[in-house]
Amino acid sequence: MNSTARLLLGICAATSVLAACGGSSETPVPAPAPAPAPVPITPPPPLAATPADFFARPPSPALVTSTVDDERTVRGTIGRAGGTLSATGADGTKYTFVVPAGALADDVEISMTPIASTTGAPWTRAAGARFAPAGLQFFQFATLVIEPPSEIPLDRQVMMGASADGELFIATPDVASRALRIKVLHFTDYWGADMTPEQLDAQRQRSPTAAELQIENEVGAVLNNLRQRALLGVTDDSPGDGALQNVLGGAWRQWWEYVLKPRITAASTCQDWKAVIAAVLSVERQRQLLGLDGDGVAPLSDAPGADFWGIPGSGAWMRANVPFGGNLSRAAIFQCAKDSTKRCTTSHLFDLLETAIGWERQKALFGIDDDVGFESTYLKFDQRLDACYRVRIEFDSAVTLFGTPGALEAMTTVSSRIDHRIFPGGLADAFAYANRGAAGDDGIPTTAAALSNTDLAITGPSCGTVSNVTRGGGSLRLDFFFGPIRSVRPQNARLKLRLGDTAESWTVTGCGLGSVRYGPKPLWTDAFLSLHQAESFEIAGIERGIDLRLSGAELPLNGDDVIALKQWQRTAGGMSENTTLRVVHTPQPFVEAALPAN
Repeated sequence: MNSTARLLLGICAATSVLAACGGSSETPVPAPAPAPAPVPITPPPPLAATPADFFARPPSPALVTSTVDDERTVRGTIGRAGGTLSATGADGTKYTFVVPAGALADDVEISMTPIASTTGAPWTRAAGARFAPAGLQFFQFATLVIEPPSEIPLDRQVMMGASADGELFIATPDVASRALRIKVLHFTDYWGADMTPEQLDAQRQRSPTAAELQIENEVGAVLNNLRQRALLGVTDDSPGDGALQNVLGGAWRQWWEYVLKPRITAASTCQDWKAVIAAVLSVERQRQLLGLDGDGVAPLSDAPGADFWGIPGSGAWMRANVPFGGNLSRAAIFQCAKDSTKRCTTSHLFDLLETAIGWERQKALFGIDDDVGFESTYLKFDQRLDACYRVRIEFDSAVTLFGTPGALEAMTTVSSRIDHRIFPGGLADAFAYANRGAAGDDGIPTTAAALSNTDLAITGPSCGTVSNVTRGGGSLRLDFFFGPIRSVRPQNARLKLRLGDTAESWTVTGCGLGSVRYGPKPLWTDAFLSLHQAESFEIAGIERGIDLRLSGAELPLNGDDVIALKQWQRTAGGMSENTTLRVVHTPQPFVEAALPAN
């Protein structure tokens, strides 16, 4: 029977119109077999409350090793506007990673690679992906959607993650979705796994080493269990109900006592305070995901004071132990501004602008109101940036010319020292140039200084004598800009030197010509620009000079005060030069304001 006949027979059987297909209308048609009744899924039992000694117990992490499928890696740059990455595993599993607007403060190149296999895992099966850069933090939850070829039963769906060193933790699920959706605040590995309730509970006991992963493992276990029960019809402990506070409140209280309070007490550096902010943010986002963010004051608020997370006494403790009346955000940014300023003045490192930009982004992301009094009294980014981003350009050049009119040999030497302010307008200038790169743009501040002719040696013809040698200096005007402007040390730089004409002159007597005056003429300027034709520029009748691009070894990364060094030793067309250009970092002192009394 050909395919057409089979298709027609199928249509006839489906419609029971056998007569129209050549059969008898009286032929009985067998009734279709009834579909098997679905087997009901029994919801898993609820998990027990968080043990009272949860954060006091020693870690006992489960370790896994994964192999990734590099050929299926996808990459993309995602920034403040958000974005999406999609990949497909060798088994057909589809992975979609969605970053919402406001989750990242800057553009980041993100990669997602399907995981081919994992050893040491406590699950029956799983589909997962690895993300880079490892350790990347999000300000809002991103979402990983996993669509495997065959479904995992609802009562066995568990979201899992692993740190860069392979320590497993139970990840945060999207509690309202029947699909495998993982809420992601940090990288590296994530899976949608098939796990029994016993496997889930066993992983709950395997506490990771890092405190942040300990709380995520505990809260993740509870949320995965609650999600399973809610999607299978259990409503008495569904996400958003008061039962959540009862179940998770113990974990958050222990987190406060065993982790957050000790970290705040010990915080003395910018990195310490950043770790505090990240620890607070992880719990804040968990609570917001569950609709619990409105039951207390958030500790990152501009107006701290009340208790938060339902923890009695937390507000009073914060007011007594955190600067600025218990405001974590202000305490953190003030310490970061101080640390960046100190690194600038003592180690010649340039992360102060990154700190200033980070504060503006943090205010926008967290909804923090501007406080002119706090910023003008304590942060003082205008003054900090102007004091930090200062350089001295040291320019020394000796040019020798052979056979110039009136001299067998002429050696002219010039020198200049210029103190240059990169951001004289402070924060406004810094923001204007933050994304311009090393090439720069019109409007970059320039500084002018004298170009002193320190020596002029003339070797006259053998038939005459040289007298009345006049060095005749000129002028120099420059701008200097390095990039990326938010890098710790310059990685590329632009230096534009606008050269005024030197005015060397001398007199030769003899040779049957009497006394002949040569010059004034721009002996050094003409020779220098001739030797630097590749870098030179000229606007006829207005200015001329050289426009330099510096990179690599010309920008030392050793933390010394010399941030750029360029040397030339050239000979061409009857001329030679020996020139050194140094850019020296010269930060100015900055006096910090004393902390206010709490």
